[in-house]
Amino acid sequence: MKNINFSDTDDSHESLSSLATWLIYFLFLLPTLPSKRYNFHYQGNAMVNDLFGRIVIVEAEDGITYTGKLIEVGEEEVHLESELGWIVIPVERISNIREKDI
Repeated sequence: MKNINFSDTDDSHESLSSLATWLIYFLFLLPTLPSKRYNFHYQGNAMVNDLFGRIVIVEAEDGITYTGKLIEVGEEEVHLESELGWIVIPVERISNIREKDI
């Protein structure tokens, strides 16, 4: 890849062309690439934000089900408060989060 140089030499046209190519890539092409999505971001029409402080059921990909009060949803972990203490579940293991039917 050629370095971008903004000097007044003959290859400055190529540098600007290269810069324009990168700008097009970052502004138009990069946002259209698929990103990893998780089912727990939505439950019907309700977002997970609506579930904070409520009793939820978290289903993991390996078949384990966790129940507790939803405290925090981070980029890497989900934190629940259960009767026996805190439960911390890595996001990549979660397949679904839904409110527990009372």
